[in-house]
Amino acid sequence: MMDTKTKKKGYIWFSLVGILSMLFTLACSELTAKGNIIWSLSRILKWVGLSVVLGILCGALLFFLVVVWKEKLSGHIKLPGYLIAECSAGRTFGISFGVLLLCWFPVWLAYYPGICSYDIPVQMTQILTGQYNTHHPLIHTLLMEGFYRLGNMAGNDNWGIGLYTFLQMLVLAGTMAGMIAVWTKWKIKRWQGILLTIYCALLPVNSYMSITTTKDVFFAIFVLWFFGGIYVYLNKEEKCTKIVHSLLIVATAGVYLFRNNGKYALAITLGVLVIILLWNAVKRRKLRKWMGLLADVSIGLVAGCMVAACLAKGLNAIPGDKREMLSMPIQQLARTMVYHGGAGVLPEDDNTMENQDKELIKELFLNESYKYYRPEISDPVKRHTNTYVVRYRTSEFVRTYLNLLKEYPGDFVNAALEVNAGWFSLTDISHATINQFEIKEGFGYIQTNWSRELGETKLYQDSKWPWLREKMNSFADNNTYLQIPLLRYLVAPGMYLWGYLLLAIWLFLHKKFSDLLPFTWIMGYYGTLILGPTVQMRYLYPLMIAFPFFLIYVGKQTGNVKSEGV
Repeated sequence: MMDTKTKKKGYIWFSLVGILSMLFTLACSELTAKGNIIWSLSRILKWVGLSVVLGILCGALLFFLVVVWKEKLSGHIKLPGYLIAECSAGRTFGISFGVLLLCWFPVWLAYYPGICSYDIPVQMTQILTGQYNTHHPLIHTLLMEGFYRLGNMAGNDNWGIGLYTFLQMLVLAGTMAGMIAVWTKWKIKRWQGILLTIYCALLPVNSYMSITTTKDVFFAIFVLWFFGGIYVYLNKEEKCTKIVHSLLIVATAGVYLFRNNGKYALAITLGVLVIILLWNAVKRRKLRKWMGLLADVSIGLVAGCMVAACLAKGLNAIPGDKREMLSMPIQQLARTMVYHGGAGVLPEDDNTMENQDKELIKELFLNESYKYYRPEISDPVKRHTNTYVVRYRTSEFVRTYLNLLKEYPGDFVNAALEVNAGWFSLTDISHATINQFEIKEGFGYIQTNWSRELGETKLYQDSKWPWLREKMNSFADNNTYLQIPLLRYLVAPGMYLWGYLLLAIWLFLHKKFSDLLPFTWIMGYYGTLILGPTVQMRYLYPLMIAFPFFLIYVGKQTGNVKSEGV
C-alpha cells in the first residue's frame, strides 16, 4: 500500500495532469468553435481558473479511484476459478492468434485485395517508374514492390497485393498474440489476457489497419516488439537469451526504417540509456543490464541507418523533401499572412505586416498558396512551399519568423493549437474530418479510399463480401465511432497523451524507474507528432494498440511499492 506522503504526491501530480488537459481542451474547443482567439490576460486567467477547478477535481478523483481499486476493491472481487487460473504462454498465443484471425479475416475478404489508401498511390508510382525517393521509407516501398511484382508475374496484380495484406494481417495478429502470451508469462490473470484479446480483436481500427497497405502497420509492429523487448530484458533475472537480444536489435532497426520520425524518438531513448549508464557508473552499481540494453539499441540503430543508406544509394533515391520538418513554421506563417498580411482571404485581415516580411513569405509560398491555409492540416499549404528560401536564405527566414513571432504571438499559438487539437483535447473531433474537404467517401477517420489512380497497375477492388464492405465503408466514412460513447474515447487521439503521462506518473510514484524507459521513446515520438502536419489515426496507431499492454503491465509491476533504482 502507498504511504501517506506518496499519496499526497499522487494527488498533486494527477491534479497537474488534469489541469493541463482541461486547459488544452478548453482552449482548443473555443478555437475550433470560433476560428480565432484574441489572447488577453482576462481570458487566460479565466481559463486557468476554470482548468484548476476542473483539473484538480478530475485528477484527484481519478487518483482516489485508482488507489481505492488497487488497495481495497481488486483483492475482494471474487471471480470464477477459470478466470483467475494461470494459462500457459503457448496455449494463450494459440487462442489469441486464432481469435484475432477469426475477427479480421472477413474484413480481408470484404476489402480484397486490401485497402490501398494513404501514401500507396505515390509509392506505386515510384515502383512503376523506378524513380525512388526517401520521403516514404524505401524498405516499405520495396516490400510492396516485391509482392506487386510477384502478382504481376502470376498475371494478377491483385493476387500479389492480396498476399501482402494477408501476410501483414498474420504478422500483426502474431505480434499481438505474442505480446499477450509474454504478459501471461508474468502471471497476469486469465481474465486480463481475455480482455487484451477482446480489445485487440474488436477494436475497429485493428481490422481496418490489418489489411491496409500503409507503412504505419509494420511500424506499429516493430514498436510493439521494441516495447516488449525492453520489458522482457528488464524483467529477466538471469542472462537474456540470444532471441531477446536479436528481437530488440531487429525491433530497433525496424522502428528506424519504417517511419522517418521513428529515429528521432530512438535517439532520445539512446541518450537516456547513456545517462543511466553513466549514473550507474558513478554510483558503482552493476552495469551489465544497462550495457547490454544500450548495446542492443545502438546496434539496431546502426543497422537501420546502414540499411537505409545502402537502399538509398543502391536505388539512386532522391532525398525526401525537408518541408515535412517545417510543418509547424509553415502553418504559423501561413496563418499570420491570412490574418495580417493583406491576403484578402479573411475579413478580419488587418494588413499590419511589414512589407519586408510579406515579400519573404510570398517567396516561401508559391503562387500565394498561403491562401489555401486550413487550421487543422498543413498539407494544402505545405505542398506548394518553396523550401529553397529556408535552405539558402536561412538568416532571412529566421529573422522573419522571429520578427513575426514577436509581433503576432497569439497567431503562432493559435496555429500550433489548432493543428494539434486532436493530440491535446479530449473533446476534439476535427481529426475525424481533416481529409474530407475534397472527397468524403473513403476519407474519414479511417481511410478506405481507392479514389486516386494507382498508376498503370491493374489493381482494382474485388470484394469477396460486398455487403460487409459496404457496411464497413459506411462506418468509416460517417465516423460512426463518434456516436459510440466508450469507443469514441478508445480511439480518440486526445486520450492517449494524457493516459501515458498518468501511467508514467504512477510508475514514478511506485519508484519503478527502470520501467519508465519505453516512455522516453513515447514522449519523443509525441514531440515529432506535435511538430508534424496534422492529427491522423495512423500516426497514433502504435501507441493506441500498445496502451492496454502498458496499462496491465503497470498494474502488475506496481502491485507492491518496493523501491527500484536505475
